[in-house]
Amino acid sequence: MIVYMSNKKAFQLFPAWVCLAIAAVFHSCASGPQDLRVNRLSVEGRDTLLGTDMLAPRFSWKIQSGKQDVKQVAYQLLVASSKEALDKDDADVWNSGKVEADSSLNVVYQGKPLMSYQSLYWKVKVWTNHKEEIFSAPSFWTMGLLQSDDWRAQWIGLNSHNEKDQPDSTLTRLAARYLRKEFSSDKKIKAATAYISGMGLYEIFLNGKRVGNDVLAPTVSEYNKKIFYNTYDITPLVTQGTNCVGVTLGNGRFFAVRNFHGKPNPLTQIPQSQYGLPRLLVQLRIQYEDGSIAWVHSDKSWKVTDNGPILANNEFDGEDYDANKELTGWSSAGYNDQAWKSVDLMSPGKDVRIVSQPNENIRIKEVLHPVSVQATSRGTYILDMGQNMVGWLAINVKGEKGIQFVSVFLKR
Repeated sequence: MIVYMSNKKAFQLFPAWVCLAIAAVFHSCASGPQDLRVNRLSVEGRDTLLGTDMLAPRFSWKIQSGKQDVKQVAYQLLVASSKEALDKDDADVWNSGKVEADSSLNVVYQGKPLMSYQSLYWKVKVWTNHKEEIFSAPSFWTMGLLQSDDWRAQWIGLNSHNEKDQPDSTLTRLAARYLRKEFSSDKKIKAATAYISGMGLYEIFLNGKRVGNDVLAPTVSEYNKKIFYNTYDITPLVTQGTNCVGVTLGNGRFFAVRNFHGKPNPLTQIPQSQYGLPRLLVQLRIQYEDGSIAWVHSDKSWKVTDNGPILANNEFDGEDYDANKELTGWSSAGYNDQAWKSVDLMSPGKDVRIVSQPNENIRIKEVLHPVSVQATSRGTYILDMGQNMVGWLAINVKGEKGIQFVSVFLKR
């Protein structure tokens, strides 16, 4: 470029080019450990792993540097029982020592035996081929329920139908279940954790607020063999005084979407699986500042109703929702549940294992807007989302009480 410019312009640009080159060389010479980073720490592929039952979890991390040709040549993993101990490099659970290796993916834990409800704090030190060394920032994971007798909770639900349910129809219908329990917490809270499984699907609320942002949880499994539970940190939601935990139970694939009356699916010829009515297992563990622990868990003291706004729900036919039947405040303390029923004790089935879900749940990742809205001669509207998708329709509707709004989903 300088060749085709005037001498004056070339003279003006040349010093800037020289200065830029000198600055780049100086930066390269001056770079040191401050350019090295260890990040993207994960346990079992999760940046936040809560309530795992893996006894030998695997650690991963990445290194980042402003230099070229930077390689890890050794690492050291430190695992401690508290953040304070880890800050002092007191690895009272596991110290791998310096390991001469470039491994940074799925390094297996080899420390002391892990225990139920345990919180573990860890970091990794990395050495590079440029004779640099640096620690990562601390991270953590928690253990779940490792023994079957760690569960104080009982399976509960509503072992009956209402007059509008159609469990024996080929196109089954079953209303959602709403379950609630109030409890008192009178001490200063240090931490609180919820362990929950709801068959087929659940949403959990605490003091009127939704817990987490998962949808369609938990992950589908062979329910006659294994059922997954999820773990949530509910510390910010539990307050001193009276609290309320509420759970909505949907059918998912636990309650049969279709009833072929004992015969195989006529399209696939696959034998039909029917596991029964929805049910809930939930256990709250509350740790107080004084070291004591309180438990809130599903048992006969809970209340339940199927007389709520979700009249029917399944993955094939969608959801029927009657806004006239909304249960305002049902998951908050002080709600009048005298018209609700006492729960029924249920069973997950013989020899069914309750295990921590190893994968992340489904979450809403993106909000899409229609690329076009077309009015039809029938007074309906066609919304074109521009792509195949899985999700929900969010819409504001105005109208007189009793009006019905119907949405049908198609793909092409």
